[in-house]
Amino acid sequence: MKFQFYALASLLLLTAYDGSNSSLSQNGAGVALTEVRPTLLAGPAPDVGEGVSQAANASAVKEAKGKEIDMPKAELDAASAKKAADDYLKKGNLTKAVNTLKGAGLSKEAGEMLANAGHEDEAFEILAPKDKVVDDNRIYDGSETGSLALDKVDEVVSVKRTSMKIGGKTVQFTASAGHLTSHDLKTNKPQATIFFMAYTRDGLPKGKRPVTFLFNGGPGGASLSLQMGSWGPKRLKAGYPDIPDQYQTSEPDRLPFISNAETLLDKTDLVFVDPVGTGYSQAIAPKKNADFWGLDEDPPVLRDFIRRYVNLNTRQLSPKYLYGISYSGVRTPILANLMEDAGKSQFEPDKSGKDPIVLSGVILNSPALDYDSLCSAHGDDWKKPISCAGYVPTYAMIADWYKESKARPSETSVESYLDTIRTFMKTKFAAADKIYYAGTPNEDTMNFESKEWTSYLASKEGKDLTQYLEKITTAKQIYWKDGLNMFPGYFLKQLFRTDYLKSQYDARVHIKGQWVKDADGYKVATPYDPEGYAGYALGYEMDRYLPDTLNYNAQAEYISSSDPAFDAWNFERSAPGSAARSSLPDLKAVIGKDPSIKMLVIHGYYDAVTPFYQTELDLKGAGLGQRVPVKLFEGGHSTHYSEEARKPLKAALDKFYDAPPYSGPTAKEASLN
Repeated sequence: MKFQFYALASLLLLTAYDGSNSSLSQNGAGVALTEVRPTLLAGPAPDVGEGVSQAANASAVKEAKGKEIDMPKAELDAASAKKAADDYLKKGNLTKAVNTLKGAGLSKEAGEMLANAGHEDEAFEILAPKDKVVDDNRIYDGSETGSLALDKVDEVVSVKRTSMKIGGKTVQFTASAGHLTSHDLKTNKPQATIFFMAYTRDGLPKGKRPVTFLFNGGPGGASLSLQMGSWGPKRLKAGYPDIPDQYQTSEPDRLPFISNAETLLDKTDLVFVDPVGTGYSQAIAPKKNADFWGLDEDPPVLRDFIRRYVNLNTRQLSPKYLYGISYSGVRTPILANLMEDAGKSQFEPDKSGKDPIVLSGVILNSPALDYDSLCSAHGDDWKKPISCAGYVPTYAMIADWYKESKARPSETSVESYLDTIRTFMKTKFAAADKIYYAGTPNEDTMNFESKEWTSYLASKEGKDLTQYLEKITTAKQIYWKDGLNMFPGYFLKQLFRTDYLKSQYDARVHIKGQWVKDADGYKVATPYDPEGYAGYALGYEMDRYLPDTLNYNAQAEYISSSDPAFDAWNFERSAPGSAARSSLPDLKAVIGKDPSIKMLVIHGYYDAVTPFYQTELDLKGAGLGQRVPVKLFEGGHSTHYSEEARKPLKAALDKFYDAPPYSGPTAKEASLN
């Protein structure tokens, strides 16, 4: 298997089984879809009497004792066995209860009883599907017009039973990979075949076990690189921010690929999802990939994938979480809002009769929440009066880490220092910003000019401002006087430590080098751009990961990142009532529809792509500053690649998952505090 990589044009690169051997797939409404040819993985065979509620069985047994009725013997025996097992369980005899169910051929019920009693290993042996190797010979087309014919679509899923040490304990889990068909919620028509990779602890009760759906950024990013650096069972140890001496002149071919001590499998099952046109996900004809490439076009098909996964794997009662990084900071709130709108009825009824859980929480890692608040030097975007204020505290943190800035007293913590900078930004900088952006854009200088700005710079207040900016960022006053719209690429490449090549994703990651012009006049990093430091090593491991870890063999190239998707992406909102290029209204809507939903935002101090302070400004502007916590860590954009950040990150995520549903002030109340 080979992996297909594209160099994204933008800096914002940013197991299924239900134990059924049915030859028919079921959509969200329970309608057989004979035109799609699902071949579900081999799981435990359906037991006699499956699908009949315990209450109905008990009633049937009671009625059978008093009347002569025609009841199938197998159904009566199953009902009797369940009642007897329940009686044994009430008396504290789990062994007899389980053996009674097994003796009646109710192995699935026996496994569920063991799981509910806390016997995970024994339950896993019964409930987990058997190993299954999948050989996928299809060819996937990642272009705008790419699509698969309906008769080429199936739902084959690989399985590999495995285990790992978590907290000193050996934990068994199922690793799986494959496709599920996403059917339109309203029309039930097949839209796309979505590739996913999942890790599930099948010996735990599904009704209590959370499941988290994770999405990479881009747009155009597949999920495999995310899981191999973040929270899956294994990870690539990039070792950020350090680059060893032997890799100062060329990228490493290999990096350690290790068991992940910070995996989230102790808290949640994990489902990594590839959006349409990435990985092995593709539109189903007559739909084309590009039909799902946009702010509003992309989330519905992902919602319908989640619906399919939940129904097929009987996860209706499971607490459900969404995790999105980078571009998925705008994708995930829209997806969450669509899930809330679809409500409980999007899922098939659970056999217990209990209401399904729609959504429990949202985690946003280095999010881009609002593209209309991110200042940009691309094309004519610089002419828009969009403040670059969100980047300034990041510049200060970068200068502080390199010890180039002396603004932070030695006894002052990073957070205390940041609070001082935040105060400065809210008072001094914000006032100056209004004066500056009231000017007229100058095509030659790419700055805003006005008499008012010139006058302000000559005042004591203006001089104090530029002096303090130089002090915290080390960028000379003259550059701040030219303009406050200091773009991150300009700051990192031309103003700060120009003897180093630095990654904009984590500005601490650097090598000795410089930008030089090639024969065509383009600037290239020499010896190499440290943003791609782990690229070759990641590609090496990815090439082996699917067959070795997930039992999935594919002939086609895995599209890890897609330029076609990014280039054709519709960054404008089209949904009624939506604000352009922003998911903040969706975030507010989700909280309004379910005030108990948990929220968490993760950022790294040194991320110059989606800076933490911009997120703080965006949330405050939306009235969510107190409702949605933002946690900062010693890292960059892919915060989990920072060795120093991993344990604190895991601790914060553990606390988030362990927390009860949110019960604090409403978003409106919190915004007033």
